[in-house]
Amino acid sequence: MAKIGFDAKRYFFNQTGLGNYSRTLINSLGQYFPENEYVLYTPKKPSFSPQIPEYEIIRPKGWTKNVPAFWRSFLLGKQAEKDKLQVYHGLSQELPFDIAHTKARKIVTVHDLLYLRYPQAYSFFDRKMHIAKLEFACKHADTIIAISEQTKKDILAHGKVNEAKIKVIYQPSNPLFQQAIFSLQEKENILQKYHLIFPFVLYVGAITYRKNVISFVKSFPFLPKDLHIVLVGKGDKLAEIQHFAAKNGFENRLHILSNIPTEDLPFLYQSAAAFVYPSLFEGFGLPILEAQHSGTPVIVGNNGCFPETAGEGAIYVNQQDPAEIAAAIRKVVDDSAYRQEMIAKGRENALSFSAEKQATQVLGLYHAR
Repeated sequence: MAKIGFDAKRYFFNQTGLGNYSRTLINSLGQYFPENEYVLYTPKKPSFSPQIPEYEIIRPKGWTKNVPAFWRSFLLGKQAEKDKLQVYHGLSQELPFDIAHTKARKIVTVHDLLYLRYPQAYSFFDRKMHIAKLEFACKHADTIIAISEQTKKDILAHGKVNEAKIKVIYQPSNPLFQQAIFSLQEKENILQKYHLIFPFVLYVGAITYRKNVISFVKSFPFLPKDLHIVLVGKGDKLAEIQHFAAKNGFENRLHILSNIPTEDLPFLYQSAAAFVYPSLFEGFGLPILEAQHSGTPVIVGNNGCFPETAGEGAIYVNQQDPAEIAAAIRKVVDDSAYRQEMIAKGRENALSFSAEKQATQVLGLYHAR
């Protein structure tokens, strides 16, 4: 048995990538290895309780309640020492700056180095802050978890890090996407809720420059006029996308949804003719696994981590070529045998990323010496 602490800010307050990673890992550890003590450190009061009620939640007290960000970045090491942790795991690329002299084993998960690849997307201050946190965490961590081989390569390219400290451990999708296949009536109920029409091609994620959704949207002039496009997300490229759709006469076939409850997403995935993920670069690309578990053919770029994540269960394209994206969509929509082949390969690939496997590998790092 070990007493293990986590920086749980993202667990409670982030509903996308870092939050999903934190919740899946912590919940899986509690499910498969309940003999350990788990402590969740959060800078403010959570709005929900963890799935495993035995978790201990610790927040700042006294004067530190007025400076929760300072507590999280500069005092958590002392708190971990006070709580007699055997392991402290920073789940989102950082460790507290007072962690160096803590006796606990120190683990940090690094997801990506996007602020170095796309500096234009970050302010000068944010970029410097991210770099400082990463360099400190990599220096003081006993083990660095990279979520893909691509991320491991980026860490090694950035600075002087002992390669032996880095372990690649893949993440699974939310178990919500692995449930039973929904009936046609259940799917139609969700489509009516969001005023959608069959058939449609789906994208889920932020709508920003790096996500490259505009290339997906620009594929639609090459596609049949009965096909609709559904974008689930929000971001600063929405106006450009809407302008292009209006200019090219398919604004009535463009559907943009935001703030969709997570529990509705499996219905949308399973209802889609295809899932297109045109992102230029990711640390892992979790929506790919969500689509594969849902039995939806995946179209994705042929670079970076995507072959690691999607395996043989995807159609690879130049994601900056709208005509190539359109050709892939047409093939998967028109060729039923090919469609079924991609669905089967996608499901097989997604099943190789399991929550139990991730939890077991991470727990092994906690106990390593």
